[in-house]
Amino acid sequence: MLPLSQTAGYAVLALSCLRDPGGEPTLVQDVADRTGIPKPYLSKLMNILGRKGIVKTKRGNQGGVVLAKAAQEITLDQIQELVEGTDWREACVLGLSHCSDERACPAHDFWKTERDRIFHVLKEITLAEVAAFEQSLAGKGLVPENACPNARSLLLRSLLFPVHQRVGKSKRHAQLQHL
Repeated sequence: MLPLSQTAGYAVLALSCLRDPGGEPTLVQDVADRTGIPKPYLSKLMNILGRKGIVKTKRGNQGGVVLAKAAQEITLDQIQELVEGTDWREACVLGLSHCSDERACPAHDFWKTERDRIFHVLKEITLAEVAAFEQSLAGKGLVPENACPNARSLLLRSLLFPVHQRVGKSKRHAQLQHL
């Protein structure tokens, strides 16, 4: 169990394609094309992120989506919390419902330490840093120039989408319904 679900990973990918407040709005279709996130799923996710205040949407001609605050002010843990909540911070890595400091499973001490480390790293990494990393790869020809920031990063995708967390369409839909 890792803290970033596929939905949270999609949110990071999508948000990294958007401009800071005052910038030109980006069409959801353009974000979907650049990231490979299915447009219907992305549209629902952007709607949720808009209701939660992390993006601003504008309909009609010249419409699209922009960040509600600068990418430098948005951390990965904030995105994770908006999309998935904070339950992962207390969850047992083995999925046991009664695991706690008082009744610890065999992996409890290990996971508690690692979970804390992951949380602190997510608190330190900003959306702007993720975008800058991808732009540096694009400058070296390691990702296509037209890719939005971080859309093609194998390193970031492996962090955001561990193989065991890839889920089918129906599960993604269910994840969005819980937001």
